[in-house]
Amino acid sequence: METDAQAVTTVLPHYAAQHGDFSMVSHLVDTGNSVNTLDDVGYTPLHYAVMNRDTEMIIHLAVLGAEINAASRHQGQTPAHLSAAIGSVECLKTLFRLGASLTLQDNTDEGNTPIHAAVKHRQIYATLWLLKKGVSLNSTNRKDGTPIFCAIEATDLDLVMILLGKGAEFNATFAGHSDITPLHMAVSHGCLHTVRPLLMSDADMSLLCSSRHETAVHWAARGGNIDMLQLMCEFGSSLSVETGNEEGDRAIHLAVKEGHLPLVKWLVSKRVSVNCPNRRGLPSLQTAAYFHQLEIALYLLHEGCHVYSRTRYPKLNTLLNLAVQSGELDMVGLLTHYGASVNAADQVFGFTALHHAVMFDNLAFGTERRQQNDFTPLHCAVNLGSREMAVLLLKTGADINCKDYRHCTPLHYTAFQGHVDVLGLLISRKADINAQCSSGCTALHAAAVNNQALCVQLLAAVGGDITQPINSGSGDCIIHIAVKFGYENLVRWLLEKGVNVDVRSKAGMTGLMYAAYLGFYGIAKLIIDKGVDVNSKLYSLDNKTSLHFACVGGSTALARLLIENGVDVNARASSYSLPVLHWAVGYNCHSVVELVICNGAVIDAKDSEGSTAASFALRMGYGNLYSLLTKGQENVS
Repeated sequence: METDAQAVTTVLPHYAAQHGDFSMVSHLVDTGNSVNTLDDVGYTPLHYAVMNRDTEMIIHLAVLGAEINAASRHQGQTPAHLSAAIGSVECLKTLFRLGASLTLQDNTDEGNTPIHAAVKHRQIYATLWLLKKGVSLNSTNRKDGTPIFCAIEATDLDLVMILLGKGAEFNATFAGHSDITPLHMAVSHGCLHTVRPLLMSDADMSLLCSSRHETAVHWAARGGNIDMLQLMCEFGSSLSVETGNEEGDRAIHLAVKEGHLPLVKWLVSKRVSVNCPNRRGLPSLQTAAYFHQLEIALYLLHEGCHVYSRTRYPKLNTLLNLAVQSGELDMVGLLTHYGASVNAADQVFGFTALHHAVMFDNLAFGTERRQQNDFTPLHCAVNLGSREMAVLLLKTGADINCKDYRHCTPLHYTAFQGHVDVLGLLISRKADINAQCSSGCTALHAAAVNNQALCVQLLAAVGGDITQPINSGSGDCIIHIAVKFGYENLVRWLLEKGVNVDVRSKAGMTGLMYAAYLGFYGIAKLIIDKGVDVNSKLYSLDNKTSLHFACVGGSTALARLLIENGVDVNARASSYSLPVLHWAVGYNCHSVVELVICNGAVIDAKDSEGSTAASFALRMGYGNLYSLLTKGQENVS
């Protein structure tokens, strides 16, 4: 009984602070309750006052002896950290006047200060106020990360511009992350809009990180990001800079190693030398042979790379020897087709390809053996879009319906890559348009996944079934695939062809549910305009409607579209009988919560456990939503 009483008194000061009950707070402290007690969530009453943005309660608690820099239990956040994270400048001002530190680190692995928290949560005004109060814009956290790294990680262009404009160190190194620079981080996130201001600030593109000793240019090449490299070239980057490690790779070597054929083609178009070796003596073609990149090797041979050159490492080998050592039979066949001599020997031991085959136990070079993944020359030819090579292979007896290890036929690869002329060739040679890979996909599904609309239309014109679901896994139809990937034009074409808008995947999902979940407003409107049932429920997953899924995606515009078209704002999911309002609260969708309340959601509705949306918000730690829900509907509108 005594334990229960203690538990109640532990909660009461926090509850009183949450509800702005000054007299109750004073009474509890006067009767022996500590104003600095941590509740089960790990917060003090002062933290709750901050979450409610209640500056008067903050002052009241301070007068009663609240520790201004009290840290929460789990992450060690002070009230100043919390104020910065929620963007409450007034709370920051009040805490600062009461003696709060603006530079304390929290207890997370990063050890962030309030300015890191503000930037990380994209709170511009809180960031500006902290800077105005003298907080250094180059403040470091426990891992030596500065706010500019937080802004880049949050992909917030406005904050990046603000910090750079105020003099943030754009060549700072992040010791806790392999000494990367802001430019490395921006490139790794693939965000052109944050890379550009760094380059405009003269960020040094030659700085190396400590893990791989690579520049941001190398990172872009590893990621196959052509647009990023194009942007850096506009600012004077060199595509021939070498890594600082023993490999000494250039951008083209990294593109080859990682298998980025489009990037290799782009680099060649920029007159990057394909014959320049790295520090180990491997030019591009040898790199492709060494790292098993058959398609890239074929492209480089088409571009005129020589099969006769030797490596400086290892052992002055020939290309053919490298391919034999790795057991790449298709690579061996490709090189011999282009004239590589089987009798050429390395210049250290005099070993030929046959010697290397014996040493590496790769003697079974039969004409019927395939690559390890059963990728045949015909697969390779059609994947590259080489109609001439495909014709030649078919003339010499290649099986038009041959399958790789995933049971994909050449038609699958052609449709996925969008090579319409090659697709027409295969169809004219009676390729099986209904062949399924091991995942149950036909060539039509493969074309849809990669938004190859012309291939979809061609396959449909010769009998492909645009309503056929994938025969395993999700059981998606073509329209589900198009919606999930955001291919609006393909969705429009399918709807014009009369595809059923209410068709469900194996999981019971409709196209509208996918669009709502992923936030594709334009697609959702197309489907709704075709007369879809906006209140259809996902019976296999808790009877959720499209509005539940819009809450998950956090799209206010899409939620409004659904409401305007008659969706039930009080629909309940099966689990715990959660109404839409609870669902929006659970995903911290403030604007959606406001929207559904304004459109008739019952604020006091309870789930199966008797919780209202307000108590649900409190349990989740969403102070802003709790305040919104307890202030009543009149403050929402």
